[in-house]
Amino acid sequence: MLFRSLPTTGQCFAHSTQAARAEYLGSIPNSNRALCLRGTSISQSLWNEIANSPIFLGGRLHAPITLTGAEIEASIRMDGIAFDHYFQLNTAYIFNIIEFKNCEFQSNLSATHSFFSNGAINCIRSTFNHDVDLSFSLAENSSFGFQDCEFKRSLNLDGLTGAVSLRNSHVHGSISCKHGKASISDRKSTRL
Repeated sequence: MLFRSLPTTGQCFAHSTQAARAEYLGSIPNSNRALCLRGTSISQSLWNEIANSPIFLGGRLHAPITLTGAEIEASIRMDGIAFDHYFQLNTAYIFNIIEFKNCEFQSNLSATHSFFSNGAINCIRSTFNHDVDLSFSLAENSSFGFQDCEFKRSLNLDGLTGAVSLRNSHVHGSISCKHGKASISDRKSTRL
């Protein structure tokens, strides 16, 4: 697996010192750069550093996050976060739950071509003002869940293999589910 290196030290993010990681995380919000951890193994302690950094200061995401190709062992639980920038998990390997509770997404959430095992994306009382794209992802021993959520734009499930629950959720835009083996339950959901 490729590891993303820090521009200050040249070492990969995961194996840099905690002080070097803190310096890097602190420099991102005012730099117009994304937190790019392509191919990085994300442990629980590493995620906790990210979640407690200035990137999430004041309950807001202050920079885009791309975890493309990352191997995520951490449980990611976000409550009440305003995502002003995109959050990408494309081609990632996820082995724990990713939960967004009471969150508002002003930009895209995407997890295309990703592999979820024993944990998937679960959203509770969250609003998506931009597209959500889970296309061509695979969930085994887990399912995607959206409970009491609102989708202002599209939900793309094309090519998805796995179960998706849209319990009490409202979709204002389109839902696409072509060329996949998705099992969708939508008890009391509406498409407006």
